[in-house]
Amino acid sequence: MQKVAKGGKEMRKKRGKNLLTIEVKKGMEKSPESGRWKPEVLLPENGKCAKGGKMANRVGESLGGALSITNPSSSGQLGPGKFRASSITKLLLSQNFFSGGLPEGLSEMKRLEHFDLSQNRLSGTIPPKISALRSLLHLQLSGNQFSGKLPDFSGLWQLTTLDLSSNLFYGTLPQLPTSLRTLLLSHNMISGNVSSIGRLPHLKTLDLSDNRLSGKIEPDILTSPKVSSINVSANLFSDIEVVFMNQPSQLQLLDAHGNHLRGHLPLHLITYQNLRAIYLGHNLFSGWIPKEYGAKLYSWKTLFLEYNFLQGTLPQEFMNNLERIRGSLAHNCLRCPKNVSFCHGGQRAPSECTGQKGEGPWLIKLG
Repeated sequence: MQKVAKGGKEMRKKRGKNLLTIEVKKGMEKSPESGRWKPEVLLPENGKCAKGGKMANRVGESLGGALSITNPSSSGQLGPGKFRASSITKLLLSQNFFSGGLPEGLSEMKRLEHFDLSQNRLSGTIPPKISALRSLLHLQLSGNQFSGKLPDFSGLWQLTTLDLSSNLFYGTLPQLPTSLRTLLLSHNMISGNVSSIGRLPHLKTLDLSDNRLSGKIEPDILTSPKVSSINVSANLFSDIEVVFMNQPSQLQLLDAHGNHLRGHLPLHLITYQNLRAIYLGHNLFSGWIPKEYGAKLYSWKTLFLEYNFLQGTLPQEFMNNLERIRGSLAHNCLRCPKNVSFCHGGQRAPSECTGQKGEGPWLIKLG
């Protein structure tokens, strides 16, 4: 380990056979214009700490390894001349104040495996040429102001993590590589259906919450062999198809609250043996709670069904006030005893619960 400290600057360089890591420490020079850290003094020049505040035009061109800037005050634009570094494998610039768009020289970083620009102030679109980064494993651009339609990512055939959450993307879901294990697209404006998600056999974590997706939550998403967490809450889905699961399932969490799901509660959820947390509140479900749900309260840990139009009496197991399970049946049309913990919060007024008994969606009576 070698430390370099001069003029109020300190950088720590860790060298290995093919590794150079620069960690930015507090006390770096500040930009007199903004009072924030200048990116020009954060990066090495020819393997040495830059002394004049001037950034090397071809960072890391002769250096293999990683470049990490994690000082929470770094600012500036990522200019086109700053990323012509064909040997860098990790570029980690999260939680700073970088602005502007993605650098033009990005597609030249052929060995880049980890690219993290999350939690900055970046904007613009993701160019189609990002598919040239064929070595990329992790792409994290969350918490910025990127916008536009998403490009085709299927060329990134080794990509395992794609995190584009909390941006301003719109349009439909893009083509995705089958290698994905983590797909995070929450808090955008993506619309259309999710039929393509079922074609990701290695997917483990899926978060599409807070978008404008609609149609059916397809059964092949829930039955994907490795998926353990699905969050499709706060969308416009109208239907969820849950099929009988006759093989081992890894699914542990299903969050579909805040949609327009209607009809009866999906009975076949009881066949997903590892399922522990279910969020189906704030929808339009109607009918009785399946008695089979009662038997699952001893393995389920979370069950939220509040703000629907469920009716009838509760399965006996719900009356036992099980302390080991969190959940709510509030604001339905149930005969729900007030001393039952699931019923805390009350039920809908009778005027809200109209319709034919046991059939069809319950309707909110207006006026």
